[in-house]
Amino acid sequence: MNVLLLLAGALPLLQDTAETLLKQLKDPDAAVRITAARRVGESCKPQLAPFLLPLLEDEDGRVRWSGADAIRVLNSQYVEGDIARLLNHRNGGVRADAAFALAAIGSKAAVREVGLLLKDADPRVRASAVFALLRMDTPSVSKEIAPLLDDGDARVRWVAVSALEALKAKTYARDLFRFLEDRDPLLRYNALRTLQSFGEKPGAGEIEKLMAHADPGVRADAVLSVELFQARYLLPDVAKLLADSDAGVRWNAVRVLAKAGDKTYRPDIVKVLEDPDRDVRLAATRAVAAIDGQEQVSPQPDGRPSFSRLTASNPLVHGSYARLVVRTLESLGPSTHWSAALSLGRLPLMTGVEDLAAMACHPLPEVRRSAAWSLEQWGSADAIRELQRAAGREQDPAVLKAMQDALSRAGKK
Repeated sequence: MNVLLLLAGALPLLQDTAETLLKQLKDPDAAVRITAARRVGESCKPQLAPFLLPLLEDEDGRVRWSGADAIRVLNSQYVEGDIARLLNHRNGGVRADAAFALAAIGSKAAVREVGLLLKDADPRVRASAVFALLRMDTPSVSKEIAPLLDDGDARVRWVAVSALEALKAKTYARDLFRFLEDRDPLLRYNALRTLQSFGEKPGAGEIEKLMAHADPGVRADAVLSVELFQARYLLPDVAKLLADSDAGVRWNAVRVLAKAGDKTYRPDIVKVLEDPDRDVRLAATRAVAAIDGQEQVSPQPDGRPSFSRLTASNPLVHGSYARLVVRTLESLGPSTHWSAALSLGRLPLMTGVEDLAAMACHPLPEVRRSAAWSLEQWGSADAIRELQRAAGREQDPAVLKAMQDALSRAGKK
């Protein structure tokens, strides 16, 4: 399409700023490119959409998402073919976000091509393809997504569980039970919530087995499942775990007993007022007040933090990160990139790498791993440098592997 003709169509609205705006789409600063993309979207001039196409190949994932959203706002489906061609791009991040862009504009013609990306070599692409297919309204895709429950990448397995819940694919409920004893807290809680939404629940024997599991995270979520599935007959077993060696298990046990409101367990909770862990003591204090009718317990046992940003100096209470990720995912709009859920939706497009750097130093390994995933998704030179720094100090083997894999895909040592 002739650039001069496009500019002529835009000039009545943009006047002498048209040339400046188009220069800004090529500015070296990602924040400027993002702002320019938004301004193009706000112009209400669909003929400007082709100028946004180069942004879909930008090195910075945030710029690609801004370009995709601007194209969506302009309702420019006539560039659908140009976007679809990017599904074969050499850069995995570009392929992933091309699928996102097609979903954002409501593409129907490229469903088959996006479906092929479920077998892409890059986990970012596989994950993005799953969410794109969901937004393309393809309900029969559950049988293509289900094999990703065995994917080698944890984020793809997490995405697959989320997708099966969104599709109400109850046929695969039994396939989710194995995740209840997975070492990955994101997968465990996502599977619990999905089973709950399906109306499925583990039997008493299964929950008791999980409450005796060697992994403290599994035990903690098993305690939570007593509340999720209304298995009150297991409250005596929960009370026993007030003496568990792990603070997270004790914290969940206090919260579940408090929500149950049974005064039988008040003496057990009172003993926990002397717990060595501050969060457990605080939960016990509130629990006693709630049982005595003085204070209501928070309706969601998710450990909602009192701070507004996830940082290294603000560690989350036990098990809350997985709960917050699920809740953030549920609140994402159709034009929001799925990976925002892993940063709890607290990192808008205009933020810099330094905002993720705090997550990459967080005490919880699952938070650091999510930061690595987000940095890889952004993919800019600054993001990759921060990922290199994070990998240099990482001690957890699983998190380090996620970082090394990301750097390998970026072509960095």
